[in-house]
Order: sequence, then C-alpha cells, then structure tokens
Amino acid sequence: MASYVNSTGGQGFNPGRYAAEIVSPQYGALIYSGADIATSLLGATVRVPLAMGVKDGLGRPNSIFGVMERQLDNPTLVPIIGSKLPAYTTEGIFLLDAGGKTIDFYKRYGESSNEK
Repeated sequence: MASYVNSTGGQGFNPGRYAAEIVSPQYGALIYSGADIATSLLGATVRVPLAMGVKDGLGRPNSIFGVMERQLDNPTLVPIIGSKLPAYTTEGIFLLDAGGKTIDFYKRYGESSNEK
C-alpha cells in the first residue's frame, strides 16, 4: 500500500488494463480499476472449504467434513509448514489489497478527470 501512496515501484504490464485503455482511452483504466475492486470484494465472500492447519490434528489442507466458509473468514495458512497465521491476518491482507486498489482507483479518477 505504501508503494501506491508514494508512487514508487514498477507497475509492470497489465494486458487487461491495456485492453480497457484501447477500448476507452479516457475511462478505460478507471473502469478496469473499478472492476478490480469489485472482484476483490466479491472474492472475499466466495465460500471455500475450511482450511485446517497441522495443529488441528488432521494435517489436511481442507476440511474433510465439507465445511464451507467465506474466504474472508477462512484462516490463512503458512504454505510450507501448514500452520495457521494469527487471528485477523486474512482480514488484514484483504484490507491492504482493497485499500491499495482503492487508492489506484482514486488516482485513475484524477487522471481521467484531468483529461477532459
């Protein structure tokens, strides 16, 4: 999020944003950023199998009972060892992701309103 605020770091090439800018040169990047935020918000509400850590006793990556949780409520696991990260880590990751994309949307809005 700090790189979004300070405008540092490489942006890289994004083919989706590039296609949106070709279709609508003035508002394409703004529309793409808005769709990016919307998919992040919807992705947090998707129901996925409950993640189970090694300390839960079963050592499985997913629930064996078919329990489904929202992605936002599902615990974040450390990829190599499979243990859970502390409480509210998933919410913090989501907040940083959505916050950075909102800052990007605000910058794109400023750019599109300056081009009028």
